[in-house]
Amino acid sequence: MPILTLLVIVAATIVFSVAAVGGFRVETDLDEYMPNDHPAFVYAREAEQRFNIADGVLVALHHPDGIYRPETLAKIAALGRALGELDGVEADDTMSLATANNISADDWGLTVEPFITGVPSTDEQIRQLRESVRGNPMIHGRIVSEDDTATLIIVRPSEAGFTDSMNEDIRRLITDFEGPEQIYVAGRPIVEGALAELGPADMIRMGPIVLVVIAVLLLLVLRSVRNMILSMLVVAISVIWTFGLMALLGIPVYAVSTMIPVMLVAIGVAYSIHVFNSATVFLEEHPTATGRRLADHAIATITRPVVMAAVTTVVGFLSLLTSAVLPVRYFGLFTAFGVFSAMILSLAIIPSSFVLFGVKAPKRSRTDRAAERGDPGLPRVSERIVEALVRRWRSVVVVAVALVAVGGFSIPRVWLDTSVLSNFSPDSIIV
Repeated sequence: MPILTLLVIVAATIVFSVAAVGGFRVETDLDEYMPNDHPAFVYAREAEQRFNIADGVLVALHHPDGIYRPETLAKIAALGRALGELDGVEADDTMSLATANNISADDWGLTVEPFITGVPSTDEQIRQLRESVRGNPMIHGRIVSEDDTATLIIVRPSEAGFTDSMNEDIRRLITDFEGPEQIYVAGRPIVEGALAELGPADMIRMGPIVLVVIAVLLLLVLRSVRNMILSMLVVAISVIWTFGLMALLGIPVYAVSTMIPVMLVAIGVAYSIHVFNSATVFLEEHPTATGRRLADHAIATITRPVVMAAVTTVVGFLSLLTSAVLPVRYFGLFTAFGVFSAMILSLAIIPSSFVLFGVKAPKRSRTDRAAERGDPGLPRVSERIVEALVRRWRSVVVVAVALVAVGGFSIPRVWLDTSVLSNFSPDSIIV
């Protein structure tokens, strides 16, 4: 049966791998983070459709000496035209100081005329432009900052939506036009584009770090390269199964989903350690035991505690299904599936390896050799710590109660941060 068990695992892993590769998709639309029937989003979509509201890309141009300089005003006009000519941009909806109209009223009615008909070149023309802007509350403090050092260019994507290529084109233009003015880009489409870019990048960066750290710890605990490799194989397959199932069900990867591999690696290796430790204890008592006997013993003795540990963890993650936020729901559901998969794989792969590849007793640790020589070493230190805690149990209770009281007092001080920008590092270009 070990060969059949491993063949089933390999077949399932291939299926999930193909699904994960073909269906991997990062969800960046913030509207998809909440249920479609939530009243706030229902009314928001209705308002967007009724009033043709669209989220724009905000390009801010800043000059410490002020924007009312011929060179800076010429750059505002040129950058606005270049942005309007990009594929996927509504050129007529691109708004800047160079395209905005000055609406004023007098005894004869309303007068509508552009702020800029040509780039001002004289001090008098610049003075008139500054006064016109400051006299229009729809522009001053909105399109132009109150201190006159920054101005906005608002770019609206077409109905096709904001794309990765559009994001790259905008950033390229900013690089070409920057200096001496500083140019910043913001807006919801940019934030969503950053999520699509940084989410997979975080997974690629965090994954190897976690794997290396866990591998080193497994070597220290298990004292066997083969056992370490098998443990890492278990969690790697559980990650593949999890993302493969997400792809098969059409569930995208959200920002919080990028933490699933880290969680599975940290939690999943514990089940393998339990199985190997059970085998190690049995080998110490029965040095001549065969691989089949060791596998039978491991399954008989460790299955129940491992299953109980996994089930309690799974139930904890499934409790997140009560959340109204979709990414949190899916995080709980698929992390629970990954934990359950890691448990099944630990109880299937490791005992099968005992039968197929034989049994190799782990190397004796320094602590074990010291104990054989009569030196209690670390175990004796642990005993002394436990004895001290038992003797001073009243102090332990007082400290525990104090910590609980401090925690309970601090809970009301916890705040809910709903800012999307808080998901990014403070030195990120988005922030």
